[in-house]
Amino acid sequence: MLMVQVDFRKDNGSTITEKVVWVDASWDLKPGNLVEFCAEPGIWKVMKVYKTQIAAANLNKKWGLDLPKSQRTER
Repeated sequence: MLMVQVDFRKDNGSTITEKVVWVDASWDLKPGNLVEFCAEPGIWKVMKVYKTQIAAANLNKKWGLDLPKSQRTER
């Protein structure tokens, strides 16, 4: 499965929330599309879809998520 990075924005009237998420490239998202995530209530607007696509299996390796916790750099 290929993954693509997408910028999302949610405006609930009083605050604007933005996030960048890796999603399945087969969704074929375009700027202006509206998306709802199961874990995040509300409607998110697609702001930008990056061109780079990466296999899902390689995504964890690129970010070091396949390493043991003792070797990861995030805290």
